[in-house]
Amino acid sequence: MNLRRQLVLSLGLGILAMGLAATQASAQQVYTGSFDLPAPAYWSNTLLQPGQYTIRLTPLSQTVSQIRLEGEGMHSDMLTTSGEPDRRSTRSFLKITEANGTFYISELSAGLIAKSFMFGESKAAKEQTMRSDASRSMTLPISDSGF
Repeated sequence: MNLRRQLVLSLGLGILAMGLAATQASAQQVYTGSFDLPAPAYWSNTLLQPGQYTIRLTPLSQTVSQIRLEGEGMHSDMLTTSGEPDRRSTRSFLKITEANGTFYISELSAGLIAKSFMFGESKAAKEQTMRSDASRSMTLPISDSGF
């Protein structure tokens, strides 16, 4: 009887420890921030209108993260590969590239978690870039909301 009780107690403690470790690991990885977009810009194939947006980044696995974008009457979920370590800055920002008057978001730097995520151009942005003599980039600050 003692052996059975000890086995059940050990198994229960093991399950509890694994659950706590998983909860802490996922809670530490979630990133939330907000930004004010001054002009229409493409984020992948989604055209964002000017206004306030909230972004939430959640890792789904070792190699894939989900980005949830909400604001201006829309919400969008995107999958991206896990970000590269970003030691350049502790600030959070979006890198926006402009070509022939078309803006697109090419990078998200999440300062609080020290990761950077790159995004490809939409088809419309690629066409504008190909027709452009030059493109320019700028950064848009993100207000970190924490984890």
